[in-house]
Amino acid sequence: MRTEIMFRRVDTENLVDTTSYATSENYLKTLHLYQKSYELEVQGDVKGFTDTYLQAIQLQRAEQV
Repeated sequence: MRTEIMFRRVDTENLVDTTSYATSENYLKTLHLYQKSYELEVQGDVKGFTDTYLQAIQLQRAEQV
């Protein structure tokens, strides 16, 4: 079983450009990894899904530090 928690940012008044993330190299890599992990899950590739999903999480966490 997989669970995910999604958050919506509400404190955007301090951000200069609220859409700049959309062109961030790391954001685009993370998005690609999430999409790839979904494809692997649909194909039944549990190991591939897990490896790709964990890469996406790791990249996402690195952006938050």
